[in-house]
Amino acid sequence: SKTKETFEIQVPGAKEFVIYFSRFETEKNYDTLSLLDKNGAVLAKMSGSNNDTFSVNITGNYVKLVLQSDESVEGYGFEATKVHFR
Repeated sequence: SKTKETFEIQVPGAKEFVIYFSRFETEKNYDTLSLLDKNGAVLAKMSGSNNDTFSVNITGNYVKLVLQSDESVEGYGFEATKVHFR
């Protein structure tokens, strides 16, 4: 409830990659996961139910995940269990 958590993912040697979310459940439109590139530009925002899905394509080998929630409804959050890369 009412939190902001930051996670960083680096995939050494990757030219591009995606993140696989085995479980993703947040309050739609209110609790969001933002994906940011190394310069801080927002690549995508996710919210709601997105179980068994992939993120947008991320160019390079780095992404910052920022999970931000309000205080009203608490969801599970997310589990990023693997990446696929080239």
